[in-house]
Amino acid sequence: MYCRLLPMKRVIPKSNILILAVCLSVIVKCQYHTFGENVALLKPANQSSTYEEDRFRFNASLGVDGNISTNFYRDKTCSHTNAGQTSAWWTVDLQGFFFIKVIRIYQLTKLPIYNRLDGAELYVRVEDSIWRQIQFNSNFPPEMFEVNVTLDKRISSIKLNNTKLTATTSETFISICELEAYEVLACSPVPVRNGRVRVVKLGDSKQNFTYGTQLHIVCETGYQLFENRARLTEAYSIIECMGTKTWSKNLTCSAIDCGHPRGLPDHSEATSRPGIDGNTTYNATMTIHCNAGYNYSLQSVEPLLCGGNGSWMGSIGNCNGA
Repeated sequence: MYCRLLPMKRVIPKSNILILAVCLSVIVKCQYHTFGENVALLKPANQSSTYEEDRFRFNASLGVDGNISTNFYRDKTCSHTNAGQTSAWWTVDLQGFFFIKVIRIYQLTKLPIYNRLDGAELYVRVEDSIWRQIQFNSNFPPEMFEVNVTLDKRISSIKLNNTKLTATTSETFISICELEAYEVLACSPVPVRNGRVRVVKLGDSKQNFTYGTQLHIVCETGYQLFENRARLTEAYSIIECMGTKTWSKNLTCSAIDCGHPRGLPDHSEATSRPGIDGNTTYNATMTIHCNAGYNYSLQSVEPLLCGGNGSWMGSIGNCNGA
């Protein structure tokens, strides 16, 4: 879930609002999405220069303050570089490395100040410290536009450059009303001891372990599926990465355990050969021996075998007095 500040005059469809809280001149809007949180919010930002008017500085930080208003003079919530430049830039440091899915930008589109991102170029800094350009249509972009990021590397910084000069003054600017960078919603890898994991369905962004990914947990021979000590059938072996960045079920593969055999005869002892994980687990054997002075009622003493259905296989006789 993410939240943002909106001007009270903005019309918000009721179907999109989960929470409304009026505080002074803003509305708090919270929505659920299939991607993670905005990792650019309130992070350190910088720009090539800063425009100032009536002692108010339109700092770079206004581009990540959580307010998406594009009313430049009324709300003063947009960053803006100063005049006289032939190359302008704006950047935000995410203070960490993130898999980014979407970069959403709000910018000026109304006179007298508009389209400061016309001709701009978007770059991201990845794990190897190289700046990679992300292509988007920068020919008079709309007030709000989204750029999908398909890189398989984590991103630490985002930068906008502009060298396109205005037709009237031969200078360039950058103004950001808000830049939001949403991380890919992902679950942690699933280590399954005594089993294996098969991807049934790729999730969001077509990557493993992202939102919507479905995995099939297959236990090795002699092991069975459990969730919180409850034994499950094959029908419950699919798990899915949820919007909470957790898996729908916590499945484990535990050894099939036949327990202690029932109905062992009186006046007897049993010796066992361990199975895959103990004396009563899958493939374990147990041999019955009558005490001295007693004879086994069956002609041959065949060991009991712990089978795949969790039961001992074999016949149990009696120990009769000689």
